[in-house]
Amino acid sequence: MNFKWPVMLLLVGLADPANADLSFSDPDPVAITFDGFTGSGFSPQPSAGQLDSDNWIVSGLSDGSLTWGGTQDSGDFARGSRTFGAITQGGIYSFTDSPGGNCLGVQPTG
Repeated sequence: MNFKWPVMLLLVGLADPANADLSFSDPDPVAITFDGFTGSGFSPQPSAGQLDSDNWIVSGLSDGSLTWGGTQDSGDFARGSRTFGAITQGGIYSFTDSPGGNCLGVQPTG
C-alpha cells in the first residue's frame, strides 16, 4: 500500500497554512507532481529544486513568511530532501517515498 498521500495530508494538516492558487481552463484532469522539487526553497524564477513563489505563499514558520513572488532559499523554507522519519527540524522538505518519488513535506516541529 502506498502511504505517500495520507502521510503528506496528515503533515500538511498539522502545520500552519500554506496556500496555493492555480487556475485550470481545460476540464481534463491535471497531474501536479513534485518530482523536481528537492526542498531548495522558493523563488519567482525558481532554480532547479525550488518551487515558484508566484504560485505559493507560506506563513507561520520561525524564519518568517513567504509572500507571493518572494524569495526564501534557506532555513525553514529550504530544509532539503529527506526520507520519511529522518527529520530533526521543522520546515519545508522534499520527502522521498520508498518507490523513489518526491512529495512536498511540511514538518511543524523537529
